[in-house]
Amino acid sequence: MLKSAHSILSIIRKFNEIYFYCVDPGAFSVLYPVYKAKDDQTNITWILDGWCRDNKKEIFCVELDTFKASCDFRDNKGVCLVLGSQTNFKTTRCIIGYCRGKRIYSVFVFDHWCNYLSHFYDKQISKLYLPDKICVMDDDAKRSLIYATASHLEDKGYLENIAIVGHPGIEQSVETIHNISNEERAEIRRKINAGNKKVDLFLLEPIEDAYGYDLEGKPRQGYTEYSILRYFLCNIWLGNTKVIIKPHPRQDVSKIRTFLSNIANFNDFDYELEEQLSLEQLIAVADIVYGVTTIGLIIASKAGKKIRSIQVGRNDNAPMVSNEVLERNLVV
Repeated sequence: MLKSAHSILSIIRKFNEIYFYCVDPGAFSVLYPVYKAKDDQTNITWILDGWCRDNKKEIFCVELDTFKASCDFRDNKGVCLVLGSQTNFKTTRCIIGYCRGKRIYSVFVFDHWCNYLSHFYDKQISKLYLPDKICVMDDDAKRSLIYATASHLEDKGYLENIAIVGHPGIEQSVETIHNISNEERAEIRRKINAGNKKVDLFLLEPIEDAYGYDLEGKPRQGYTEYSILRYFLCNIWLGNTKVIIKPHPRQDVSKIRTFLSNIANFNDFDYELEEQLSLEQLIAVADIVYGVTTIGLIIASKAGKKIRSIQVGRNDNAPMVSNEVLERNLVV
């Protein structure tokens, strides 16, 4: 069993009914290994919405409203709701507030090193919505979470409810990468037509959708995935290189294709926009992995690959979504 999955199970195993609420791909990557590691006596039901509901149809799940209806008129002492992170922070806060009101034990599981306060704090009404337990990946995340929330806490004793559990998704991915044989790696290189060239992997992420633009029309982070991809293609030496560009699951691939086709002289490069091969397969054959702040860079680093976090043009907002691993491998 993955050590991190065991750590999370040890927190929730005592409950009679356990629900995993999952919306975005990152949250699913964390919670699914935990689900797979459970024993037969641990009763876990999925609540899926958004991307997860649309892309994980093979998983039996219930609606959030169905879950609430079952909890509205009973004693919920033996019920636990585990929340994965999502970009809709308001929904997360509402669900945490609901759980508090209905005496449902709630656990929030981070899958990233950013947005520590946004998940819990409604600045419009200056109110903090805290689950019963918060699970973070490592000491860096715990320090950052404490720093972000401490001034808003009425009871500093709550900090004891922050648990370091690791990251099941990263742990699972690294294990998968290390288990890919040399023969499989050769086959992957054949599929991407790498020949004898080195492989540069660029991992995209939906920065534009996640952060948008300010009132002046400037990117809120100082960059978007498109400005960074343009910099990569026009400024990084790509001679004798097979460039693999991997879209994020929540991105519009047709928009990416249009963007690539409009870059001057781009056809001089040997590239593939790869949708079929998995992240782990591509990292396994990459000589170096580029990206911005995607969790894929952390996976690649822990798998022993060279990484570069390109954050050219970043403003004062951008460091808040970075982390120490990325900062040590920064291109600005």
